[in-house]
Amino acid sequence: MITYLARRAVMSLVTLWVIITLTFVLMHAVPGDPFTSDARVSPQAMANLRAYYGLDQPLVVQYARYLGRLVRLDLGRSIKSEVRDINRMIADGLPVSALLGLEALLLAVTAGVALGIVAALGHDRGLDYLSMGVAIIGISVPSFILATLLIHLLAVKLEVLPVGTWGTWRHTVMPALALALAPLAYVARLVRSSMLDELSQDYVKAALARGLPRSRVILGHALRNALLPVATVLGPLTAGVLTGSFVIENIFAIPGIGKLFVLSISDRDYPLILSGAVVYSVLLLAMNLLVDLTYGILDPRIRIAGRRLR
Repeated sequence: MITYLARRAVMSLVTLWVIITLTFVLMHAVPGDPFTSDARVSPQAMANLRAYYGLDQPLVVQYARYLGRLVRLDLGRSIKSEVRDINRMIADGLPVSALLGLEALLLAVTAGVALGIVAALGHDRGLDYLSMGVAIIGISVPSFILATLLIHLLAVKLEVLPVGTWGTWRHTVMPALALALAPLAYVARLVRSSMLDELSQDYVKAALARGLPRSRVILGHALRNALLPVATVLGPLTAGVLTGSFVIENIFAIPGIGKLFVLSISDRDYPLILSGAVVYSVLLLAMNLLVDLTYGILDPRIRIAGRRLR
């Protein structure tokens, strides 16, 4: 286990370095800089600003300086934001985005699993068609469309939920629903397919033939194996929730890092763009590692295969 974790840690660091490098290169490949779009700044003032932020230095020097700060866990200072310290900005926005993302992910997984089980147990009947109809809608409707509909219905028409502010659990309901629908639909379809496959296996038929209660066979045996594929897609689901938060946080005016990242791109705030790439990459790499470890715990065959490889 220690060897595996060490190997994955090295691979994650290499992946993170590649992402940072590509982001840095692509960011500087676009013509202009953070100050060229501001017509109010004189050429002399623009040159002074570039010198102050080190943008007049060769790209190799800027890249080396950024990596040096990053090793010290210093994300630098924002060029355009009023709050200059990026570490502080991330510390303020990350808990907000984490709460929203966790709520959406929990809703997607729990409701998706329940919907998939209902659809599988009611195969080719009304509940199956209804559950899969909900899943198809969830996959087809973009999150920003759903967010707009939720605001119109629940905030404007019915006035049961607030919008445009942040502070209590009621502010998280609509954005969490908008973020959760697509992954919920994906999990529901996955669980339905996996559950139907497990219910057709010989061990399920044998257990039922021995007289075991159907509920015990389904919940104690078939369901556990049917949930294994869900563990493998938690990483991609997390990525979907994180990227979806870029749009949702802007629509609902949520003070998270997703909104910061979008604003940094429109402002061409180089340090903040790189910091967003670093934070999201670290979150995704950590989540993928956690998913792999969880899958190894749930499926003994993975642990056995790992021992044979060693």
